[in-house]
Amino acid sequence: MLTRTTRPLLPLLLVVAGVAACGDGTAPVSTAGALTATSSSPAASTAPPTTPAAAAPSAAPAQTGAPAPAGSATAPPTTYATPTDSAADQALSDLARARGADVVSLDPATPDQPALAALVTDEGTGATLELLHWERSGWAADATLALPEPVLADREGGAVQWRHLTQDLWSDVVVHLQGGTLHSGVDAVVASHYGGEWSLVPREGVEEGEGSPVLLGNPLFDDGAVFVTRASAGDEVVLQYWRFDTTTGAWGEQPGPAAG
Repeated sequence: MLTRTTRPLLPLLLVVAGVAACGDGTAPVSTAGALTATSSSPAASTAPPTTPAAAAPSAAPAQTGAPAPAGSATAPPTTYATPTDSAADQALSDLARARGADVVSLDPATPDQPALAALVTDEGTGATLELLHWERSGWAADATLALPEPVLADREGGAVQWRHLTQDLWSDVVVHLQGGTLHSGVDAVVASHYGGEWSLVPREGVEEGEGSPVLLGNPLFDDGAVFVTRASAGDEVVLQYWRFDTTTGAWGEQPGPAAG
C-alpha cells in the first residue's frame, strides 16, 4: 500500500516544496524557460560571476557632408600651417638649386609666424638675400634685399641666424658678411619684418661717407634684444651697444653696462 501511494504523491510534494521556497522571497525558476534560455550556453546557476567587459566605443558616424574644419578638440587650430619636414626641405632645396643660392636657412613655424626661409646668393662685391614663407603647400617669396658685402658662407655656426631683436612676432634674420675692422672680423646685417615688410635695419646717426648704415661691424649677439658692435681704434677695441628703437625703426645707441 505504501509503495502504491508514494509515487502518485511525488508531483504534489514538489509543488509544495516550490511554494515553501517562495516564502523566503525567492521566485521559483521556470524549468521550461531555463532550458530555452541556456540551450546554447552553460546554465546560469553554475557559471561563476564575472566582471562585465567594458562596452566598446561606438564607431563615429560616417561623414556625408563637407569635412570638419581643421580646428577640433583633439587638434587645436594654429595661426600658421606647419609644413612637413620632407615637403619643406625638398621644396626649399629645389628653389635653392634654381636660384644658385650659396646659403640656405629655415626657421620653423610657431603660433606667431609661418615657417620662414632665407636664400643668400653671392653677387661679386655684394650678395642677395631672398626671404620666403611657407604658404599652404609651397614657399612664397616675400622680398629680395641687396646686401653690401659678400656672404661669409663658411662661417662657423652658420652664415644665417634667426633671432628676436626688433620685437616683431616674426624672427629677424642675421646674415654674416665678409668684412669687419678687426683681425678675422666679420660684418653683419639684420633683416626684419617689423611693420609688415622685410627690410634691412639701419643704425641711427650714420653720416654720409661713414659706410653703409645697415652694416654692423664685428657684432656679438646673445639671446637678448641688446647687442654690441666692435671697432678698432689704434690698439684698443671700442664697444658700442645697440637696441632697436620702435619709434624710428633703426638701431639706437645704448649705454654700456655700468662698471661694478
